[in-house]
Amino acid sequence: MEKILPRSTPSSKHFKNAGEVTYSICPMKNRPSPASFVPQREKETPLGRFYATREKTMALCKPLYVEDFVPRYRHFKSIKWHLGHPTWLVEKLLLRPFAKKYKPFHEKIERFFSSLEDLDAGGDFTRPSLDSLISYRNYIDEEISNFMKTGFESLEEEEMYEFQSILLFITELEKEAQEEILTQIKSRFFECDVRSEYWPTAEDGSFKCKSSLSPLKWINFEGGLVNVGADGREFAFDMEMPRHTRYIEPFEMAQRPVTNGEFLQFVEEGGYERGGLWLSEGWEEIKKNKKNLPKFWKRQGGAIKQYTLSGLKPLRLNEPVSHISFYEAEAYARYAKARLPSEFEWEVASESLSLIKGNFFTEGHFHPEPLCDDELRISSHLRAMFGDVWEWTTSLYCPFPGFQSADVGLWKYTGRLEGSKRVVKGGSCLYDGSDFRRTIRKPISIGRDEYCTGFRLVRST
Repeated sequence: MEKILPRSTPSSKHFKNAGEVTYSICPMKNRPSPASFVPQREKETPLGRFYATREKTMALCKPLYVEDFVPRYRHFKSIKWHLGHPTWLVEKLLLRPFAKKYKPFHEKIERFFSSLEDLDAGGDFTRPSLDSLISYRNYIDEEISNFMKTGFESLEEEEMYEFQSILLFITELEKEAQEEILTQIKSRFFECDVRSEYWPTAEDGSFKCKSSLSPLKWINFEGGLVNVGADGREFAFDMEMPRHTRYIEPFEMAQRPVTNGEFLQFVEEGGYERGGLWLSEGWEEIKKNKKNLPKFWKRQGGAIKQYTLSGLKPLRLNEPVSHISFYEAEAYARYAKARLPSEFEWEVASESLSLIKGNFFTEGHFHPEPLCDDELRISSHLRAMFGDVWEWTTSLYCPFPGFQSADVGLWKYTGRLEGSKRVVKGGSCLYDGSDFRRTIRKPISIGRDEYCTGFRLVRST
């Protein structure tokens, strides 16, 4: 079967040090690394962040076959689309308006990768070829580099600020595209009889902590008037702003997310058969789909295994449960005589942690990491708030008071009124954690379980 490159598995350093290693899925010889266009001293600039993110996207594509790029998986857009669309945005929003000498790669490329006219476009096409698409990405990266060398300094100060803001905006969209790629690969490979391994690992048996955890520890928060949201001093999507004041009641939050072992107990005690635990729509959905296990769990003999991007593995009881819908999280919370947090409770609680670090895909695991009981017992702080799993909240994805939408030309990416969706917080092991913000709000439909979503519990005090 034809492949676009020798199938290989980059290590986690490919993501931690993106910009220092050359990746290419293009047969073009001697293709320079996009980050090689950026001097070392500029790695922390908006341009450096842009190139590093683009490099990671290409690294994620290294294990794939050509055939993986074209088909759409259900409501996901194709991988080909996710490579082309952010590239087209660079051309549309930066090169055409700012680079006066820019010559387009191809005048008809917009019809394939534009969504400003048709948000439902998704890349169901076989042409342009994958090689042409990669050449398009390379061309745009080089044109941006040329402009930064020869034209950027001629811009007015306000234009420079606008250019860099849009560049950071597109960088964030590229991160979302990376997560979409990994998410659909996992679902598609799981449903394939072959059960392909996307990212082989040798970590089985390497984890030394106990498989069981001590009873759940709860951490108190006083509540009251609190400030939430982004303050605008650094890049953030408009739906994260403005920073504003909310009142929240006192509450206590679980030190850690709910684990596979705890959710397995819910399953074994008939959680999927007890209608009183479920929201009515959720109950109808699991009955319609005959669902009695979380997505990616599979009974095999007398044991339950879990599909990962490294293949089918034994279920690790002490890792955060993942790929859980809002319906499932709500049902478990009622079962545990607790509830899910609001996004404001979650954000306030996260501010008790000074550092934003966790198991994002930049760590190279692509799966939630087990929790260590020894660390939990000696700590009085929240654990695994960032990375591992996006955590469900009860909050609807609606604008904050005083919301002002960004550039009207970007309305289909910003200020999206998706009030039927719930906000998830904290990122996941399938998301790029570089420059992650605690204010990030991701909207997900309440019945969706393809994304790496989990949850932690809170109780009112």
